[in-house]
Order: sequence, then structure tokens, then C-alpha cells
Amino acid sequence: MDHDDIRKSNKKFSETSPFAIIKWAVQKDPAHIIVSSNFRPQEAVLLHMAVSEKPDIPVLWADSGYNTKETYECVLLLKKLLNLNLKIYVPATTVAYREALYGGIPQLT
Repeated sequence: MDHDDIRKSNKKFSETSPFAIIKWAVQKDPAHIIVSSNFRPQEAVLLHMAVSEKPDIPVLWADSGYNTKETYECVLLLKKLLNLNLKIYVPATTVAYREALYGGIPQLT
């Protein structure tokens, strides 16, 4: 999709339910559809809608290693409850490495 396609889609779906948008996206290209999540509390609703439409939809999660215990517990619970096709991506370096050499996550100034 180019910028114009995105603009047209936004206009077309401005009054459409989130589930209808997910259904449209899955039907448009079911072989290449994915959903990403940061597994915050509100994410469970989006993930539930996505797997309701496409049960095997890949769920991408970029785990920085700096998440809270509650976030990791949420991931495990939602993976089990929704039977998520979870794809976890982690940095090439560990938290300990980043902490030791760079002082952790860079802060915005």
C-alpha cells in the first residue's frame, strides 16, 4: 500500500468496527497478515479479535528484556488462553550487556 492507499483506507474505515477492519485485513491477504503486541492490558482485546478471525495469525512480540514480571505473566496467560502463534524476537545482546556497556535503555532527552 502506498500513502494514497492508506489515506483512502483510513477514510473508508473511519466509521467501521475494529472487528470488521480485522476481517477485511485478513481477507485481503491471509497468507501475509500478522499482528504485533506489546502485551499491555488493552492488547488482549485486539489479540482475541485477531485470533477469532484467523486462529493461526502470527503474533509478533519484540521482547527487549526490560519488561515487568507482570508483562511476562500476561504473555504466558494470553498465549495459553488464546492459543497464540507467538513469534518472539529478542535483541542480539543481553540486558546485562546493555546495562554494563551502555547503562541500559537510552533515555529520550
